[in-house]
Amino acid sequence: MRRRCYCSYPVLARPVTTPLTDLLRGRMSCRLDVRAIVGASGLPEAVCARILDTVKRTRLSRCEKAGIAGELVAHFADGLEEGASPNEMLSDFGDVRTAAKLMRRAKLRCRAWPRRAMRRMGQALGVLVVVYAAATVYYATGRPKVSVDYLAQMNAGALALPEQDRAWPVYRQALLELDRERAEELLRPYTPEPGSSEWNEAVQLVEDSQMALSTARRAAGMDHFGYVYGTDIREEDRGLWPEQYAGQEGAEPAGLWLADTPETCLVGVQSPHVFELLKLGPLFAIDAAIGTEKADANRVSADIEALLGITRHLRDQDTLIEQLVAISISRKTIDATAEVLRQQPELLTDAQLRRLAHAFSSGNQQSIIRVDCDRLWFNDLLQRIYTDDGHGDGHLVPGSMRVVEIFRVNAYDRPKRPVTEIARTPLANAIVASRKDMMAYYDRAVDRNKARFAMPYWETPLSGDHSDKLRSKMSLRQKLRYCFVTSGLSAIDNTYKMREDIVGRLDGLLVALALEVHRRRHGNWPERLDELVPDLLPGVPRDRFTGKPLCYQIDAGEVLVYSVGVDLDDDGGVLPETPAAPDQSPRERFREMNKRAGPRSHESPDGDWILWHSAPLPKLLSEHDDHDG
Repeated sequence: MRRRCYCSYPVLARPVTTPLTDLLRGRMSCRLDVRAIVGASGLPEAVCARILDTVKRTRLSRCEKAGIAGELVAHFADGLEEGASPNEMLSDFGDVRTAAKLMRRAKLRCRAWPRRAMRRMGQALGVLVVVYAAATVYYATGRPKVSVDYLAQMNAGALALPEQDRAWPVYRQALLELDRERAEELLRPYTPEPGSSEWNEAVQLVEDSQMALSTARRAAGMDHFGYVYGTDIREEDRGLWPEQYAGQEGAEPAGLWLADTPETCLVGVQSPHVFELLKLGPLFAIDAAIGTEKADANRVSADIEALLGITRHLRDQDTLIEQLVAISISRKTIDATAEVLRQQPELLTDAQLRRLAHAFSSGNQQSIIRVDCDRLWFNDLLQRIYTDDGHGDGHLVPGSMRVVEIFRVNAYDRPKRPVTEIARTPLANAIVASRKDMMAYYDRAVDRNKARFAMPYWETPLSGDHSDKLRSKMSLRQKLRYCFVTSGLSAIDNTYKMREDIVGRLDGLLVALALEVHRRRHGNWPERLDELVPDLLPGVPRDRFTGKPLCYQIDAGEVLVYSVGVDLDDDGGVLPETPAAPDQSPRERFREMNKRAGPRSHESPDGDWILWHSAPLPKLLSEHDDHDG
């Protein structure tokens, strides 16, 4: 017959007192019910109470407690059978706590080693949870201290200028006079070129914008830019960005989660003026092309000088985005000037050529990028995500790891999770460097990149990216430890290549200006570039890839100035081979082919990097195709 189940627990709770093996067999045995075991023993009530109290104090598993209960029941039952009284046995039993502790130790020693290991792991985990909870409370109570107003430092120079000496209000007037929506629609993503389907429309836009361009020329000729940065659109700029100005009322500042003073947070600083000035570059380049076609030397010279002025204003600012836009506009300036020398070499007077040569050479293009231009931004960031112990050190505060999302699209649109951010703060502090250590690493990175930017391009390794090599040497721990610094390393490589591309183009343009002056003086091109030194050039510019003088050729009355390119091999001024795309204009094809040999190339094709040529593009491309054929 099946054994009857005696259990002191309700029916629904009885499975907890039944071993798993019995449950799998479909039996509700309740063999682990300590109360039932003791109650069924028939022992005196005092003895049963002592057994239950002892078993409870052992703090063992239910199965082990059931075993101890059975052993104690048998012990007291044997003593009663031998004639001992319950009081005598309880007195001999001794202290309940001591007995329970001894029984617990004995059972623990009898456990299998995997179970003992799991117990130790559980204890360690419990200690870890307690320590982590204490660390969470400690780090959660930390608060950043914004002691320096770096936004005020950025604006100090501009605010010290009288209103009439600031170029930005004049630029603003020019932009308000411009049909900016029409310009943006037409000029993006590429600037229309002569012969393209959009060229006539671009010419009409420029002709309709002469008042705006005239005002912009006046602004570009001023000494100081004078733009005042802020986390909100300023009242005087509301005409340029009315929707943004209206939308910021009552809106939460972008940098609110970084500190209690979001109005001075550089992370939330808006720079829409950069993209507005970027529209002026193509307009002046198109206007210079129109002036060249109409043989209007003054118009062309004024356009080029305006482009140089905009570049100078942006280059003198303290943000990387402004300097990158300055590079973009500088590239358009060099290309526009080179095109004038190709199409209308007699258009500009000697005085205008000298003035342009002086403007380009005195622009100090090699320092167009300041590696530490974002130092104020980084310093402000650290004081908002770290505490300050008064000695330049501190720990991360809750929410600080959201800084990593700054470099992602729509970073500020991500939902806030205060509990999650607080919970992961101890882990972040265990992995990420302290404030002082992070600042020291940033200083080392800046010094390392300064040394690299000061080094001639031909002395730097040309294979691979510098930051990729640097990151490959770093362990995962180092990358995570200095994540606020290493996340921007790839941008430095791109900036360095863009800078070298501009320097090479500038060298070619300066040689072209000197060649044109020599041709006017002597009636022919020089046999060698050395003949331009020292009257027209202080020295022959060096090839950015080899450090040797730039290559120079004369063929059928046309000259060619070029670099050997990324393959380091002189191919005689032949462009890298690139298949022609359908409906591709000669300029687009030349630009695509020439880019493959320059510093911004990601490959090493066989071909040279052409910096200037007097021959028309169709002729140059035809000679290239004949050479390949």
